[in-house]
Amino acid sequence: MDAQRPARIIPLLLTILLAPSAQGQERLSSLAQVFSKGYILQDRNDDGVVDFIALAIVAPGEATPTDAVVLADIGARLGFETMSLDLPLLSLDTESTLPQAPFVLLVGNQNRWVHKLASEGRLDLAALGPGEGVIALLPSAFEGRDALVIAGRDAEGLQEAGRFFAARMPYLWRVGKETLRQVEEEATTFFERQGLGRPPVAARALTVRKGAEEIASLLLAVQFRNATELVQAAQRLRELAAAHERNQREDVLNYAGVARVIFQLHAEATSQRVEVP
Repeated sequence: MDAQRPARIIPLLLTILLAPSAQGQERLSSLAQVFSKGYILQDRNDDGVVDFIALAIVAPGEATPTDAVVLADIGARLGFETMSLDLPLLSLDTESTLPQAPFVLLVGNQNRWVHKLASEGRLDLAALGPGEGVIALLPSAFEGRDALVIAGRDAEGLQEAGRFFAARMPYLWRVGKETLRQVEEEATTFFERQGLGRPPVAARALTVRKGAEEIASLLLAVQFRNATELVQAAQRLRELAAAHERNQREDVLNYAGVARVIFQLHAEATSQRVEVP
C-alpha cells in the first residue's frame, strides 16, 4: 500500500460538522453520554431528530491504515446517529491548534495531542498491554473543552478500541443489554445503601483487548463530600471485591461484559483507587 494513501483518504472517510462553541453547551462528564442527545449529538431545530454533530475529530498527520479503518468506523456510526451532516472536514494533528468545536475526539496512537495528554499525566497509555486499546474521556482537557481519546498500545489495540466505540457504545458488550449508565446508577445505589449519600459516578475510561469478548476494565470516577466518606466507601468496595473472589455477592456491581470495575474515589484533596473484579 502507498504509505501516503491513508493520510489522503481520511478526509473522504468522514463527514462531520465542525461547530463553533455554543454558549450554554452541556458538558460531557461521562462516556455514557457520548451517544445521548444533547451533548455531541444535538437537535438544533427541536423536531426530535439529531441534526448536528458538535464534535471535531483530530487524526494523525501521518495516518496509518489502522487509523483510516478506525476513522471510517467512527464516521459510519456518526452517520447512523444523525439525519444531517455538512462539510466533509477532518482536522489533522499537524495543525498548530485544535479546531474550535465544543468537543474533540483524538484518534490514533501517534496523535500528538494524545501524546501531550500522556506526557502531562492525564492519560496512562503505558499501562496498556499488547493488543489493548482505550476509550477515555478527559473533562476540560483543552482550555475548558472536553476531549475523547481512542488509542492503543499497538495497532491491534487501537482497532479494538475504535471498533468498540463505533459498534458497541454505550453498551457494556452485548448491544441491547447492560449500559454504562446502568453501571453508574447501580454504583450510586450501592454507596447510598452504605449510608454514603448518592455521590456522582461517571464512566471515564474503558479498555478492551484483542480476542476478549468483554471490556477488560471500566474506570468510574466517584466524587464524595468528604474524606471520611471516601475512606468508608473504599473499605466497602474492598469487602465487595473480596466477596467476588469467593464467588459471593455476585449480584452486586458484577457484570458479565466487564472483567473488572475500577473505582477512582475523590474527596477534597484525597484520592483512592479500588478494583472490583
